[in-house]
Amino acid sequence: TLGIVSAPLVISLQDVCTSVFAWFVIMTGEKFRIGDRLEIDGTRGDVLDIQLLRTTLLEVTGTDDQPTGRVILVPNNVLFKTKIFNFTHEHPFIWGKLSVTVAFSTPMAGALVLFQRILEEETRESFEAARSAATKLQRRYGVEDAIYEPHIQTEIVNDGVTLTLLFVAHYRQFSATRNRLNRRIIRELESHPHVQLSVQQIQIVPNTPATAPAAMLGPELTRPPFAFGADST
Repeated sequence: TLGIVSAPLVISLQDVCTSVFAWFVIMTGEKFRIGDRLEIDGTRGDVLDIQLLRTTLLEVTGTDDQPTGRVILVPNNVLFKTKIFNFTHEHPFIWGKLSVTVAFSTPMAGALVLFQRILEEETRESFEAARSAATKLQRRYGVEDAIYEPHIQTEIVNDGVTLTLLFVAHYRQFSATRNRLNRRIIRELESHPHVQLSVQQIQIVPNTPATAPAAMLGPELTRPPFAFGADST
């Protein structure tokens, strides 16, 4: 009788017990803390509070990193059910890319020099800070993260050459860094007319009116089969 009664009770309290155990893992493991930015199941937010059963997040948009004002309550047992991305843990800098497609008529060597200079000047401080953070990460986990140097990748596409600018930025300044790069590129293109952006060509086909049936059938088929006259019966 005790087993029959306790079985549904254990099943109903399973999530509660798992959340309590997850809280213990969070607090002792320090994988995320109050103020960290997390992404759980596609939802991004900053940690406001960590309680025994749930963690409270302030939702942040993924496009411009601005708070939406909505508060998200996440059960702690999600720690054992899905992947959790931490933007802050030991290394608050993330990689980003900005793609620009230039026309085939653009001198490619000059374009690469121009965009490389823009990338280095606008992200110099971010790369220096990222290299320092990567040293701490390597010291803790013993694994080298990446080579933090601004660089450009090229790809030949149908309407030109795509230049992909790879940069790093603090997770709270990612949108601002990308916007600053965009504005700098626009400003530089105004003073470097030889660098032409690719414009996808759209072929416009004239709408030809339908041909009259008489032209297709021929004039002989449009004549009456008999003549109208006084002699006709």
